[in-house]
Amino acid sequence: MTRRKRLTLLLVLVALAGVANVPFAVTRLHSRTQPKPRGENYMGDDAARREWPAATPHTRRWPAPHQFEYAHEFGFHYYNVFGEQSGQRFQMNVQLTGWPLPVLEDKKMWWDWSDPTLKGPEPDPALRVVPSGLILNPIIVGVGLYLILTLPRDVFVFFRARRRRKRGRCIGCGYSLTGNTSGRCPECGRPIAAPAPDDRAAEHAAFQ
Repeated sequence: MTRRKRLTLLLVLVALAGVANVPFAVTRLHSRTQPKPRGENYMGDDAARREWPAATPHTRRWPAPHQFEYAHEFGFHYYNVFGEQSGQRFQMNVQLTGWPLPVLEDKKMWWDWSDPTLKGPEPDPALRVVPSGLILNPIIVGVGLYLILTLPRDVFVFFRARRRRKRGRCIGCGYSLTGNTSGRCPECGRPIAAPAPDDRAAEHAAFQ
């Protein structure tokens, strides 16, 4: 395969991965009533050691979580986190979808709206695109598919050519090159690389 064909194949695979990137992330979104995959549930100090899964909308820092639920499956990460401070309850529910990096973030937050200290910028839109996943996923997936499609063949061709060269055959078609002095394979016309001189012969010639 020529370099131009390889580059074309790589670009096509990256483009196809880019086309499927956002639609795949959309299909991984779960509705609020849809059962979530089984995951991990941390309470108390175990939960407090973890951070809120997404940015909070206030200048005032939210309290450390006291309950942290996390579940995941292919292309889907789910967080449901609770915190409490002075009788006020905080909750954040986040879905991250996409593969290998998140492409969509579905974030919902609850807090005491009557508390004047929790006034601040409006929350982010419930569903937003994650730029890193939008840009990098097609490249990662496209390159991965390219290697899957080309690497096995390249390895096979490399070792086949090595074996044919040792046997004095054309590395392209396998035709015997015994006694050939034309510099080309008479079967396929491929140029024949000059064989490396034997090490012992080279050493002997060096001392003449």
